[in-house]
Amino acid sequence: MKLTEFAVPDRTGRINGRGDELTSRECGVEIRLVEACDYPFGETPVIGSDTSLPGAFKTVPFAIDGFLRRGRFCAEPDDLAWFGRAFQDTLDYVLGWMFTIAHAAGSESWIGDNNVQSVTLAGNTDAQRLAGILAGRKQWRKTVVAEGGPVLHLPPSWVPGMVAVGLLTPDGERTTIGDVVVVSDGYDEKGIAFWTGPVQIKVGKINTEMVPRARTNDEVNVLDTFAQIIVSPCSIVRVGAYA
Repeated sequence: MKLTEFAVPDRTGRINGRGDELTSRECGVEIRLVEACDYPFGETPVIGSDTSLPGAFKTVPFAIDGFLRRGRFCAEPDDLAWFGRAFQDTLDYVLGWMFTIAHAAGSESWIGDNNVQSVTLAGNTDAQRLAGILAGRKQWRKTVVAEGGPVLHLPPSWVPGMVAVGLLTPDGERTTIGDVVVVSDGYDEKGIAFWTGPVQIKVGKINTEMVPRARTNDEVNVLDTFAQIIVSPCSIVRVGAYA
């Protein structure tokens, strides 16, 4: 599925331009096995440890601006309406790209943040990618607790190979062990796979304007909005190094 289909939407349209300071419950959990009757009790750690605490993180929104420039003699009456629909359809690509880069100073909700976990990717063959993805899933399970379990995020260029090696169902919608798979064209800008728990995306109202320019005999259709990706960096497990 697309990133915008998977992420929990925020319908309020309220975005704090300075960003939000949040805490992550997903990384502050300890789960262990304890012998029921024997004393002293034997303990086996399963997820986290007694030092696991909710982690603080900051998310900062970013502006998305779009421009459709047309000569006055070539302009069509529905240019602005068409551009609005096309802009909406392009948001998944833009948001996926923003998930993979440092989109705003101070924001930690992206896959290259210092608090993101990672596993080794030995190479770029399908077998090596499969091994890295499975290692990432194991690392996620050992360190994160979240509703819905781990979610695999894949660049589109990885999907055919992962279907071929049996990781994904033929439609690419899930792994063969049942994990949700999110595919965004924007992920191919960095070409990195990663695991997360739930993700929330806020998108503000899309503002529109048509600006005629008599001097150059053209017009500019302008669209802009703010968006924010909310996900705890410690709940992300990246497959491979970030470059």
